[in-house]
Amino acid sequence: STLVDKGYIHLLRDLISRIRGLATVHSMLSARNWQPLEINQLCEQLIQAIIIGLPVNHKVMLNIDQSSLKINSNQAHHLTLVINELATNSVKYGLNDNSNGLIEVKIQEIDGKIQLIFRDNGPGYPESMINGDFVNVNIGFELIRGIVTQSLDGELSLRNEGGAVTEILFANELT
Repeated sequence: STLVDKGYIHLLRDLISRIRGLATVHSMLSARNWQPLEINQLCEQLIQAIIIGLPVNHKVMLNIDQSSLKINSNQAHHLTLVINELATNSVKYGLNDNSNGLIEVKIQEIDGKIQLIFRDNGPGYPESMINGDFVNVNIGFELIRGIVTQSLDGELSLRNEGGAVTEILFANELT
């Protein structure tokens, strides 16, 4: 296969992953008659689905806050795409050479807003991204930034702290 084909294969894999994520949230919501969803359960199902696809020699531990915070179906769909991209990026770039990967998600409420912190124990973000330069990043990160700032009307910040740390803050439409 040519180099172009390989590029398309990556795009298709990413697309399939996004569709699978949306299918997951859709089935979770319909099982609950479109009632609000717990964020931690949504994160758990989405990230587990990505971890399952890893080669056997890659072990990834997943720690998710036991939070009872819920969001409505609209925000759940947006957050699904964000979590899916973050977990895919962690697995693809962050935990590549790391046979004992770790993904942690912290969820809390601060002044009526939801703060979600997603971290891994990989090499972290390139310095340019932390400084807000998204010129050479993948499509997935543009998607994350667009959804957080526009669809969720929230804030996105990146830092390195023993790995890549992504912090998202957005108002809960349920409150």
